[in-house]
Amino acid sequence: MDIHKKSVPGRLFISCIAGIAVLLCGCAAGPDFVPPSPPEVHRYTASQTPLVIAPETGEPLQRIRIGQEISSQWWDLFRVPALNDVLRTALERNRTIAAAQATLAAARENLAAAKGGFFPQVDISADADRSKASGGAPISSLYSLGATVSYTPDVFGGIRRKVEQQQALAEFQGYELAAAYLTLTGNAVTQAVTIASLRAQIQATEDVIAGDKQNLLLVRRKFEAGKAARTEVLTAETQLASDRTPLPSLRQQLSTARHALSILTGRMPAEWSPPDFDLRDFMLPGDLPLTLPSELVRRRPDILAAEAQLHADSAAIGIATAQLYPNITLSGSLGQQASEE
Repeated sequence: MDIHKKSVPGRLFISCIAGIAVLLCGCAAGPDFVPPSPPEVHRYTASQTPLVIAPETGEPLQRIRIGQEISSQWWDLFRVPALNDVLRTALERNRTIAAAQATLAAARENLAAAKGGFFPQVDISADADRSKASGGAPISSLYSLGATVSYTPDVFGGIRRKVEQQQALAEFQGYELAAAYLTLTGNAVTQAVTIASLRAQIQATEDVIAGDKQNLLLVRRKFEAGKAARTEVLTAETQLASDRTPLPSLRQQLSTARHALSILTGRMPAEWSPPDFDLRDFMLPGDLPLTLPSELVRRRPDILAAEAQLHADSAAIGIATAQLYPNITLSGSLGQQASEE
């Protein structure tokens, strides 16, 4: 076997690329993003916020905890186990949350792809050929393996601005997911409280109607005994009809709230019905965390998402500015061949 090799001095080429990259590393084109300053506000109202609240319904006192962080599972403060189960199902099955998670994963992949621009690009190829010359010569095989290395130095910071933009867009999608989380949990808890409130109103209305029926029965008996005028009977009937009026509307609102909560949990109303929440099950939290306005601004996902979008737009200016300058690409080939007979 006779093997012949020939190669291109690739190590020297790669060393040159690394040296040039260091020399050409300059400032990124475009403006550097500076986040807006939060408002210097330390309270929500002109008057001093009371630190203790005394509910008029006889519930225990509530204390304001200024500066205390709000838990991500803030609905635990109500201490309703059935509500926790509903929220858990909603977070697992809601399609808006699933779509936001998928969008965030795509944004992170785009960020990883953008960071690949900092490194040399290698294209590897291989080839094999067998041939036989005339005259009874033996069969010969020729093998070749080659690689092309190219590198684009980030002279004017276009790649850095591209990575910065993708990083900001990934943060934007992360805040969008957080906003969807808060919107979903807030709407679900609101619907649960609405269900409990409407059930209480329906129960109170039915109690009033039951009282009206009893009153009408007594008035009719008095009328039949000649101890009441006809007008008293008409008055009692009018009162009963008047008190029955809001009942259909309340029942319709209750049905709407149930259907809305079913949709929020990712199920059709015909497949699943929410629990019968009762207002007596909801406990007022003894400690109410209160965040300062300047700190709340830095925690609201909608505000942070807008800031991340502004950051991405600022980086896009740098990308467009870098494209006004020449684009330099360094390339070279590395290869070897081997033959056997």
